[in-house]
Amino acid sequence: MQIYLSARATPGLAPPLTVTALCASYGISRQTFYRWLRRFEREGYAGLFDRPAGRPQLPHRTCLFAELRPQIIFWRRWLGLSCRQITAVLRQWVQVSHVTIRRLLRLWGVPGRVYKRTKKRWQRFERAQPDDLWQLDHSWSDFDGQWRLSILDDHSRFVVCCQVVPDLSAATVCRLLTQTIAQLGGRRPRQLLSDHGSAFQSAAYRQLLARLGIQPIYARVRHPQTVGKLERFHRTFQENAWLFEHPEQYLQYYNEERGHTALGGLPPTARYWGRSAETIKNPVVLTSLAKAVTRFG
Repeated sequence: MQIYLSARATPGLAPPLTVTALCASYGISRQTFYRWLRRFEREGYAGLFDRPAGRPQLPHRTCLFAELRPQIIFWRRWLGLSCRQITAVLRQWVQVSHVTIRRLLRLWGVPGRVYKRTKKRWQRFERAQPDDLWQLDHSWSDFDGQWRLSILDDHSRFVVCCQVVPDLSAATVCRLLTQTIAQLGGRRPRQLLSDHGSAFQSAAYRQLLARLGIQPIYARVRHPQTVGKLERFHRTFQENAWLFEHPEQYLQYYNEERGHTALGGLPPTARYWGRSAETIKNPVVLTSLAKAVTRFG
């Protein structure tokens, strides 16, 4: 720096001293040279002393009162306020930035929220009487590796069919649907709701429904909530059927013994047949593992 200042004070020096040549001789960049030059012009020789690296400790850096810490954590985790909203509330006590609030929350281990914005409530529906609408779909069981065809009554949640199928063809669907109607003494739905599976859009399936006087309706594409009652039964079956000696026995327990919350604690058979659950002649048999889970779980 002294060499450069002396050369600038004597302009007649030959050859002329340039910043590029000076930086090359000392192995520094031009940016470093001009940074030191600005510090010298601003602070004199005191600006050329080494300084600690990192962000300078400014005397006016924000400090929050210790009693505000639990209040800020409460606003963040339990009220779900954003950092900007917390900043707006704190402005009546201290001038603080939302960046500071985010840094402090991360330091305190409270980066996220417990309660977020309330999600949109699903529009629920239920038919007014049994056999007004049946829901039909296939499901895969992980515990035995088999496909099943399930049919559920929308009003009563009564599962009229849940049988293992060899394939997902339209012929299999038509055969099981015909057998189910025959087993129920001819009871059939007014409408049959399903997804857009190939078996449910086939000509054979549509012709069978037309012959039986059933109107086919289809769920919205990529919207399983339309057949949500049946999807929920699939999940319940998946979680509990393996505890029984035979998975098909769980269907009898589900329809006639297990109380349903949406039905006021009654089993589905009470709504579908209009009577209380009857005594099961052949009670279901749990596996040894299921007995242990029931006893100690």
